[in-house]
Amino acid sequence: MLHPQSNFKIVLVRAKIAENVGFTARSMQAFGFSSLALVSPAFDWHDESPAFKTASGAENLLHEIRFHPTPAEAVADCHRVIGFSRRTYKFKRPQMDLPTWIGQMDEESMNQRTALVFGAEDFGLSNEEKSLCDGLVSIPTYTETLSLNLSHAITVVLHSMYTKFREDSKLNATAIGSSNDFARQEDIQRLLHDWTGGLDQTTFFKSGRREFQIEILNDLIRRLRLTLSEYEYLMGMINAWRKKIR
Repeated sequence: MLHPQSNFKIVLVRAKIAENVGFTARSMQAFGFSSLALVSPAFDWHDESPAFKTASGAENLLHEIRFHPTPAEAVADCHRVIGFSRRTYKFKRPQMDLPTWIGQMDEESMNQRTALVFGAEDFGLSNEEKSLCDGLVSIPTYTETLSLNLSHAITVVLHSMYTKFREDSKLNATAIGSSNDFARQEDIQRLLHDWTGGLDQTTFFKSGRREFQIEILNDLIRRLRLTLSEYEYLMGMINAWRKKIR
């Protein structure tokens, strides 16, 4: 059984501050989410982006970000779309606060690919963007005049979902030690590819022995029987190393 988090994609629309993307990735990794999409960000994206400084251990998620020109394209592969906004929408959509939405989650809803859509830091989601949503959720605060920073709001939402998954045995993540906690074959291939790609930029491989040395590395990786967390740690280390030697 897949982790419930695997069915959720976080979509940031017109994000203005790159650091918030890094903070978002950090919260996602902390609570087991892995799918992140950006729609028309207001900043340039590159390996030196400030987002990589604030990701702090979740750089692997930043390397996997999907970029889309429109919100419609970003949510095209999802069954449901949930928008997060403090402002109401003029047309009929289910609108509720975060605790109510969390309380309504059941096993059926967890099995649907769902986009969690957040708008820009200043004005949030536009009416056009809200029109793509099946429901709108707000985070209750002590005062109605203030709202949370984008990355803080996402952290609150993801923590609430993670707590729900842990408390409900039907939605709980697969137990530690099961096969789903180990790196998949595609993960192993990606790790091997990036590792050898980094070594290609050094003098490690000896003339005429590259393929043999790669096979030794491949054998070593497979015998380690890496967990997902170990794989992600190695990928983060390799990405940092490759960036350093460029």
